[in-house]
Amino acid sequence: MPKDAKNIERKELVGHIKYTSANSVKSVVSLLQRKLAEQGWQTEGEDFNATASSILHRKRGEASLTIFVKPATGGCTVTIMSEGLNWDEPPAE
Repeated sequence: MPKDAKNIERKELVGHIKYTSANSVKSVVSLLQRKLAEQGWQTEGEDFNATASSILHRKRGEASLTIFVKPATGGCTVTIMSEGLNWDEPPAE
């Protein structure tokens, strides 16, 4: 998550994380791509990168992520849907 992440919602039961950022869609997508690669997440399939929004697909071991980054007033909203993610692990910096 970007350091300015706000309105963070975690729903472990359904593997859902949502937050807002004051940064642009493009800058948040760039950060996510870099940080996820550093943590060993591999691109799965093709990412969708449009002018206004993006969808990223990542996989690491048995876990997978689908990440939606959409514009919002004053920045963007990020929604992460996970499958097989170990929620007991502390989040990586």
